[in-house]
Amino acid sequence: MKKVKFIFKKIKGFQYKQFFSIINEIHKKTRKSRIIIFFDIVFTV
Repeated sequence: MKKVKFIFKKIKGFQYKQFFSIINEIHKKTRKSRIIIFFDIVFTV
């Protein structure tokens, strides 16, 4: 349960404009799905 709270706290504190621009850059280079990149970043932070 602590991990879930930690993840939601991290998501709440994101600067979304920068975050999604980084996701778009990664998507352009790797051609991976943006949603997969999103969750990969969220769960590794």
